[in-house]
Amino acid sequence: MNIVKKISFLLFTLAVLFACKKESPIDTVAVNGALSGEFSVSKTQKVHFSQGNLKHPDNHTWSFATNQWENGDLFEWSHAEDCSFIDWGYHPITNGGDQHNQWRTLTMNEWMYLFHGRANAGYLFGFGKVNGVKGIIILPDNGNGASDFHSALNKGFEWKYNEWIDRDSVVHRRYYYYTTKDDKYSHNTFKGKKWHEMELKGAVFLPVVDDCVSYWSASRDFTSGPTDSYILDFYGHYLWPMASGPWYYRFSVRLVQ
Repeated sequence: MNIVKKISFLLFTLAVLFACKKESPIDTVAVNGALSGEFSVSKTQKVHFSQGNLKHPDNHTWSFATNQWENGDLFEWSHAEDCSFIDWGYHPITNGGDQHNQWRTLTMNEWMYLFHGRANAGYLFGFGKVNGVKGIIILPDNGNGASDFHSALNKGFEWKYNEWIDRDSVVHRRYYYYTTKDDKYSHNTFKGKKWHEMELKGAVFLPVVDDCVSYWSASRDFTSGPTDSYILDFYGHYLWPMASGPWYYRFSVRLVQ
């Protein structure tokens, strides 16, 4: 190999190594488990999300996943015969302050407000991939984020509802976002430094965990059945901030404070 080929090979190798290093995941930055972004969940209340999904691997200690794109555990809403609910945030969380009652689960109304009630809500979330993991990216109230972020409404999502009348003649509505597009996760793809920059500006990521695309709320759903509770659900062409599931199903948990 002559000197020109050696230099070319060396430069190519350095370029590949630099590119790989640039795309490597960077750990989430949080203070006592809390991310920096502020999110309105009602007209009067703002919250900070935890640094990752909830984990309880040994049935003894509670913790948050180190990074937002990492798997947490899946949980039943209640173990009690009367479906009584004890918020997961009641427990001391080792990397979330390690004290009782520092965290809580959003109610169904708060999930609804986050995705449709706050100012410009439809432009502050989108489907995408973070470090290769599918999920939903949510921007804070101030809209900080990458210039190439594609919101739900920018990508053809419509706000719709199903309506039905129960046996007592009460009209019920269940709201959801819908899109005809099949490639929704391809619109926002962030890795390494690019995602780290968004995260520092307050962006939240709710990952798909073991093909599970449902996150519990703290609210019972008495319209669906005696053992149902509301969930945030996203699958196929839909995002449902007020879907529901039986309390004995196992879904993801993301806490706030």
